[in-house]
Amino acid sequence: MLTVRHNFKMKNTTLLLFIFAIISFSIYGQNENLLSIQQQLNDIDELEQKLKTIHPSLYRFCTPMEFDSTLSAIKKGIYKTNTEKEFSVLISPIFLLIKDAHTWQQLPNREESNTLIPLDFKIYKNQLFVYNNCSYNNELSPGTRILEINNEKSEEIITRLKASVVTDGFIETTKERVAEEWFKYIFQPQNQYSIKYQSKNKSKIVELEPLTEHLIDSIRTNRTENKIHLKPEPFNIGPYTKLSINKRDNYGTIKIKWFDRVPFTEYKSFLDSSIHNLNTRQITNLIIDLRWNIGGPREYPIYLLSKILNQPFRYCDSLITTKFTFEEKIAFDSTKVFVPMDNGFYKVVKNARGLGQQNPSNVTFTGNIYLLVDGQSNSSSAQVASLIYQNRRGTIIGEEPGGLFEGGTGEHHYYLTLTNSRIKVQIPRYRIVLHVDRSKFHGHGVKPDYEVKPDITDMIQGKDPVMEFTIGLIKK
Repeated sequence: MLTVRHNFKMKNTTLLLFIFAIISFSIYGQNENLLSIQQQLNDIDELEQKLKTIHPSLYRFCTPMEFDSTLSAIKKGIYKTNTEKEFSVLISPIFLLIKDAHTWQQLPNREESNTLIPLDFKIYKNQLFVYNNCSYNNELSPGTRILEINNEKSEEIITRLKASVVTDGFIETTKERVAEEWFKYIFQPQNQYSIKYQSKNKSKIVELEPLTEHLIDSIRTNRTENKIHLKPEPFNIGPYTKLSINKRDNYGTIKIKWFDRVPFTEYKSFLDSSIHNLNTRQITNLIIDLRWNIGGPREYPIYLLSKILNQPFRYCDSLITTKFTFEEKIAFDSTKVFVPMDNGFYKVVKNARGLGQQNPSNVTFTGNIYLLVDGQSNSSSAQVASLIYQNRRGTIIGEEPGGLFEGGTGEHHYYLTLTNSRIKVQIPRYRIVLHVDRSKFHGHGVKPDYEVKPDITDMIQGKDPVMEFTIGLIKK
């Protein structure tokens, strides 16, 4: 399993390509180019040069010596011709070492396999459970514990898949969510699946045929026992913003699925009208649900914070970039004010979103705030959690979000296509330095005030214990 992105012919492709650095070897087709030893070495040199020139925090979680040693070891391991896929395996440790969710590689487009394992899974306490049975065999019901797949123990599968997912720093919650959500795409496809599962006090084995994604979707939708899981709307299908009010229990809920899937003017209007409605109806408790919100441009979280922070605040202290970006003078950086740093980097101190004092909106919500986050609250949605914690503005509930407390990378990425392998690489240009106490939560997201996770029974029954716990706090 690799730390590589891949073009899947599937719904939600954008999410997979631009958020998670993962791949399934066998989904990649057989029509590949062979790379000579020298071509592979040249591509590694090209990748090394661009990373060292452009990446703003290459050595945040590794030393220059560790980075160079990793590249040296990879080069020594190249002793024969390799396919593009095999070459991507060899260079994947580079991306794992950097520990930056915005730095990833993607294989070039090739013919793809169209059959997958016909099961959806959930991971709980390092064990694998059936979430939806999308096969023609009814033997595996939701909640069934899987012991082995093709003679590989489920614990070993989980460890292998999680190890292939690149996240910010040392955050584990994102890895688990990604591994279960994209299991069928990153698990090694086979011609047949031998599933060993727990049935009461003994184990049984069932054989399943791989199916096309179209058939899997159809069975998932039409099978009665799966329908309970389909009630929540998928996070990447609109509407992306929603307000609900419970007048009797005195709370409102704002759900934001994905910041930049809504035009900013429409997003502002939604927040303005929502806060107005809450205030008009004298609601004093607000739940903000950012679970599975994978982020977006900073103006979205900044405006959200301006509606709930009732005094001037700072979002980020600076943006840090390299000499390459400073000298490139691309159009969208033309107004930024750069200051050279002693270490050879450049700091943006003016004319960038989030720098300087941010003022609260004319109309704000002054009641109690409850923020819900999980391992898929990435990038700028994780930054909301950091700023709410820093400003002591609300109660954070759920699990560790997927973005660093101190701020990650982003802002106008550089896209590199390696000359010989044609592997595409995304490299962030800026490191976002949030206005927080950076001595806390190093390499992690903010720690929730209340850590609440659904157990396997909650998952199978479609319950939301995080929301239920939050409502319970409000009622107290």
